[in-house]
Amino acid sequence: MMTGVEARGLKDWPKMFEAEYSFAKVSVGVAVCALIMAGGALGEKKNWSRGARAGVVPAVMLLAIVLFYAAKLSIGFSLDDARKHGWVGETPPPLSASGEKAGWRGIPMLAPWQLYFPETGAGAVFANVMRVLPRVLPSWLAMVAVVAFSSSLDVAAIEMELGRPLDYDSELQTVGLGNLASGLLGGFSGSYIFSQTILNMRSGVADRTSGLV
Repeated sequence: MMTGVEARGLKDWPKMFEAEYSFAKVSVGVAVCALIMAGGALGEKKNWSRGARAGVVPAVMLLAIVLFYAAKLSIGFSLDDARKHGWVGETPPPLSASGEKAGWRGIPMLAPWQLYFPETGAGAVFANVMRVLPRVLPSWLAMVAVVAFSSSLDVAAIEMELGRPLDYDSELQTVGLGNLASGLLGGFSGSYIFSQTILNMRSGVADRTSGLV
């Protein structure tokens, strides 16, 4: 992930260090992880409040972004150079042939209403949905089953950590509503990340603020 190289096995690992700046990218990722761990350890040692400990990860991520752009400016590394060498994502192509919506304003994720009210009209959206629905319905039903099953396993893991049962119906409804909102906004499906939940619990930051962050 840090190098942008796909590694499907151990034999692909050397490829991660063949590209330019690959070692530097891995080093940055390791440094960020080390800072997060050090911040968590310091917060536990100094007995920080829950809010302070919950802010370690976002604070380190923000610091990494600030330091990156500060270093970029100090060495004269332009944004185009950063894109060329894989430090920053490529600018998405324009949505229209005229190029009127080029740049970040043309990213569909930042304009989800265009999914339902495009220039061609809402009728075209409905027609396209009905056209592809028979093909995607089996995959959709399979995805529902997979997400429900994986979420049940995650809930079971959290139950083991808590030592008490949870309301499965309520938890699955939460996952379903979250996926519904994500789909309406053009996002992806997902389920629980029980490891993060358990980490928050053991760190003493298991509250709604931590979930929002």
